[in-house]
Amino acid sequence: MKHKLKDTNVTLLVGFSLLLALMVTQMVASTSEMLSMRNQLDYVVNQKLVKSQLAQVMLDASRERVVLLMMMQYEDDPFKRDDLQLRFQRHAEKFMLAREKLYAMELTDLERKKLMESVTYATVSAEAMNQILETVMEGQELTIEQREATAHLMRERVIPARLKVGELMMEMGWIAGEGGELLVEEAEQGYQQIWNLMWILGGAIFITSLGIIWVVYGRIMDSSSELHTINRELDHAASHDELTGLYNRRTFSDLLDKAIHRTGFYQEKLAILYLDLDGFKAVNDNYGHNSGDLVLQWVSKHFLKQVRDDDVVARLGGDEFAILLSHIHSEASVDNVVERILKGLSVPLLLDQGEAIPIGVSIGVAFFPLHGRDQDTLLLQADHAMYAAKKSGRRRVAFATDPKEGLPP
Repeated sequence: MKHKLKDTNVTLLVGFSLLLALMVTQMVASTSEMLSMRNQLDYVVNQKLVKSQLAQVMLDASRERVVLLMMMQYEDDPFKRDDLQLRFQRHAEKFMLAREKLYAMELTDLERKKLMESVTYATVSAEAMNQILETVMEGQELTIEQREATAHLMRERVIPARLKVGELMMEMGWIAGEGGELLVEEAEQGYQQIWNLMWILGGAIFITSLGIIWVVYGRIMDSSSELHTINRELDHAASHDELTGLYNRRTFSDLLDKAIHRTGFYQEKLAILYLDLDGFKAVNDNYGHNSGDLVLQWVSKHFLKQVRDDDVVARLGGDEFAILLSHIHSEASVDNVVERILKGLSVPLLLDQGEAIPIGVSIGVAFFPLHGRDQDTLLLQADHAMYAAKKSGRRRVAFATDPKEGLPP
């Protein structure tokens, strides 16, 4: 009997030791895998955000250089023209720095291809812009022939190349997001593998390891919830402007494409409002960037109040905004929106310090399909109309010209 009890005790000891080893193995394997996937998830989040931000910096810098160059062509004051040139050079440096940072990152073959293509188009644009810059900075008023030559370079080389660079940068942002989503899917598959492993080991040690399985299950559910939360935050960050909460340029482009397709199918109309704040630079210069941020947030709320729930308001960058008005039946409805926007900004904005800041807005309006049947043409027409409004005295609205008559000067 004693011999049998001893054998039983040995058997129980061996069995318990084996179960304990299995449980330890299960815990170590599960914990190690979860930590590995957490690190992978952190890496995905960081890479996705950094690539998207750098691509956006290149996109904004490219656009700002074209805008500043256009402003220089119509600026007769040599001192203001010099200031515009300095800003032009700063945006060129931002573009180059962001591009070098992207080159230094771990890129896929497709991402590197898109980046190299953008460099090619950026070089074409830079060469043309330098030719225009040399003509503009000669210090004298441009002749008619010079204006025609610079306008030709802008129309035939600079603007098409800039649009292509913007397209490639947006594609890089999309590629980074798709790559991040793929890695997230792999992480979710890893969670499923852990789940299966736990059930296999739990079948052998069900009674003894029931508590451990429950704890690990709870941790997995918590991690899965955290994963979905991160995904939602990433999706929101990728589609919205961080400061104002409005849609960003990429999302606005997507929504505009869909609206054009839908509107064309139902033979309806839509309007694009391109808005640029008047006097915003003075706010940053005189009151600081914190006050400038408050102004941007205030005008963003103001724009949202003046449109319908199904209309789209986006911040394109800096102090430039865009509004997409769908299901337009007449120009009068657009006039009403524009009048409410201008009226709301006719009263100075009061800061917490008691300072009254006069803020206005210049608005350019283009209609689909009258002024274009694709988003690039519509945005360009609205952009030109906005500059026409700004040139005519600011705090005004201008409508795009008939495309048969050409773009406004």
